Amino acid sequence: MLARVLTGMALGMWVVTYACLAQAYEVIDVKDGGVISGVVKLSGDAPAPEELLIDKDPEVCGKHLPRLSEKIIVDKGTKGVKNAVVYLVGVAKGKAFAGPNAGAADPHGHGGAGEAPVSSGGEYTLDQKECGFIPHVQVIPAGGEVELRNGDPLMHNLHSYSMKNSSFNESIPGDGKPVHKKFDYPEVIKVGCDVHKWMNAWIVVRDNPYCAVTAADGSFTIADVPAGAYKLNVWHEAASKEDLKKLTKDVTIEAKKEVKVDLEVALK
Repeated sequence: MLARVLTGMALGMWVVTYACLAQAYEVIDVKDGGVISGVVKLSGDAPAPEELLIDKDPEVCGKHLPRLSEKIIVDKGTKGVKNAVVYLVGVAKGKAFAGPNAGAADPHGHGGAGEAPVSSGGEYTLDQKECGFIPHVQVIPAGGEVELRNGDPLMHNLHSYSMKNSSFNESIPGDGKPVHKKFDYPEVIKVGCDVHKWMNAWIVVRDNPYCAVTAADGSFTIADVPAGAYKLNVWHEAASKEDLKKLTKDVTIEAKKEVKVDLEVALK
């Protein structure tokens, strides 16, 4: 009897959790929305580019040397930081997620800002080319699915690191069939390859579409924001949690108006 009660309670909690997740964000027709734009810049001097140690499968992974890490990419002219994620928190309703952006990134350490190639099904994708992930950073909606691809003629073993979503540790043969993974809860997920240790990528799961991955010059734009007061946050893989907390900005959006917000982040 007790087991039945506990099972029923667990099932009830799961149903409530799922219902809350499904109702957390309401899609509406946003009229006269505002815009947030700006630049994420590096605070202090830019570190020297880190050269990756390519010590395995050089016939595939070492075709274009030297290979530079994508952990910190800074525009020399503007000090703009690439691959930072700027996002609004606590947005209850607004526009729908636009879906993945078309256009594969360069596989040699200069990937597009959040631009993942689109599969035939219009899914978000994480590809592997010359032992590098494409894209390095992308944002997907909670409940979204990512198609994990292997465009190399050798095996990769993808390993994810997460707290809220189920982690995976799965091999994908060279030029094999894609693997699909679903991510239900907002969090930042690191993905690596256990075979090629230098490989890593980031999947940022968000509960609303008001977010952007900074371009090569550090710029970003978040459009169609309903009028109101919000908090603007930023994430970057090379920044400490303490520093990122200090960067939270209060922003007020007015209909049909643009707000400029520039941010400086310390990276190491």
